[in-house]
Amino acid sequence: MMVVAMSYFVEGAVYMNYEAINQWIIPAMWIMVGIALCAFGITLVMAKHFNKEITKNIEAAFKKYMYYLLDIPYTVFIVLISLFPLLGMLGTVSALLTLDITGATEGLKANFFQALDTTGLGLICAIVGKLINAFFQPHIERSISKAKKLLEKGWSE
Repeated sequence: MMVVAMSYFVEGAVYMNYEAINQWIIPAMWIMVGIALCAFGITLVMAKHFNKEITKNIEAAFKKYMYYLLDIPYTVFIVLISLFPLLGMLGTVSALLTLDITGATEGLKANFFQALDTTGLGLICAIVGKLINAFFQPHIERSISKAKKLLEKGWSE
């Protein structure tokens, strides 16, 4: 008896959690798009300024700070690109797990389209992010590599 009651409780809790996931997954993905674009913009600006400023005789602490402002946003951008397909799959799974196939076709269609929307959005964001990264990666990686070498040398040229 206790096992059956626990089973119903767990099943209800899981269903409620997936409903909550369905409500926030697409807005969360759009927020992540904004964060990824901001991180990438910061990376591009810092790469440009880093290559100009690194040849000037400025303090090592400032150059180290510039290196971190270059490396951290780029890492955030790369991580977010890899998370988009996973969030799309999470949205798909959560929408499909909450399907009510007892006859209400409107709810069935809404959940099905939620599943397709999250999958599509995740894939589109990941593909666009990968294309942007492929175009700018050599420039950014070269700046990061140069900065890392200078950091290991103590910023002396």
